Amino acid sequence: PVNKESAGKKPPSYAEYLASEEKLLQTETMELHRKFWIDRLTPVPDLPAGVGESAGEARRESFVLTPSQAELLHHTAHEWNLSVNALWFGLCCLHRCKRYGETEVVTGIPLLGRSGRWEREIIGTFTNTMPMRLPIDRSVGARAFLEQAAAELNECYRHQKAPYNQVLQRLQAG
Repeated sequence: PVNKESAGKKPPSYAEYLASEEKLLQTETMELHRKFWIDRLTPVPDLPAGVGESAGEARRESFVLTPSQAELLHHTAHEWNLSVNALWFGLCCLHRCKRYGETEVVTGIPLLGRSGRWEREIIGTFTNTMPMRLPIDRSVGARAFLEQAAAELNECYRHQKAPYNQVLQRLQAG
């Protein structure tokens, strides 16, 4: 849908967006976002032998929901005052805990990167990956864990503008 406020106005260009992002990278706010991620992801988790050494096959799982399962997911999210995304993320973490015995889930969440009205007006690609590290506390119930996962996800969304590659470079530099 077209924004009524911008009807008839020339939308901002992708070049203007890139220039604004370049300025943002130099700000104290961006440094605080980077620090958030370094603090959140340090110490770097131990990875199984061989991870990152070769182009091995990734462990990917797909879940296809029936319409009734999707309706249940939406209903539960509404009843528990969670977003569908937060509920799904938490359920996937619980699945990994149960199926693989993981006590911590480390993953990347793809983001659209259009965090404001201004970005929604621009044609172009705005993707970023948000790293997530979530310890799984087996002493809490499922609902409490899902609420913790949602809170963690919301906290991380506040820092999503930090470019993943810069965070990764700093982590690797130690």
